[in-house]
Amino acid sequence: MDKDMDRKYKIVFSGELKSGHDLISIKSRLASMFGVSASVVEMLFLGKPVLVKVESSLDAAHLFKMDFEKTGASCRIEEV
Repeated sequence: MDKDMDRKYKIVFSGELKSGHDLISIKSRLASMFGVSASVVEMLFLGKPVLVKVESSLDAAHLFKMDFEKTGASCRIEEV
């Protein structure tokens, strides 16, 4: 089996926001993106890194990161 096919990537959010975006709008967009309530989104902003998603390919992780960052929040990709 190809070694690259065994790799997984996690998307991690640490509460960092992109400049020019306000927190209330970011939280609203994240709630819409994930289809969850505002109280669930609040759990992303507790000051600790949060595992948002695990992807089976780097390409899929980059696509998710792009969509996530359209909300105004920053995230990072880490190899599992």
